[in-house]
Amino acid sequence: MVMITLAWWTGSVWSLVAGQLLGAGLRLYLMSRHLPGPANRFRIEGRAARELLHFGKWIFLSTVAGFLVAQGDKLILSTFLSLEMLGIYNIGYTLASVPLMLGGHWSGA
Repeated sequence: MVMITLAWWTGSVWSLVAGQLLGAGLRLYLMSRHLPGPANRFRIEGRAARELLHFGKWIFLSTVAGFLVAQGDKLILSTFLSLEMLGIYNIGYTLASVPLMLGGHWSGA
């Protein structure tokens, strides 16, 4: 109802965004104030947090390593090439990788 009213009143697409925000805020208020039972609290178990952080650091390191492997050529070439030549290299690399991406997409890999 909020979105329809705002769209009618303003005639703008931003009424969809405002309607979503106001609807979510209203839902949050009603759920936190008017639901029966004990109130929910934000809690983190210490052991679980340590496990997540320990596991997360390896995920982060593998992501950084994967990024450096995939983009390392541009990092190294940027020290030897001008910005214009690096741009041409990047366009050529993108065009050359399209068949590989299409093949992977079509094969389901």
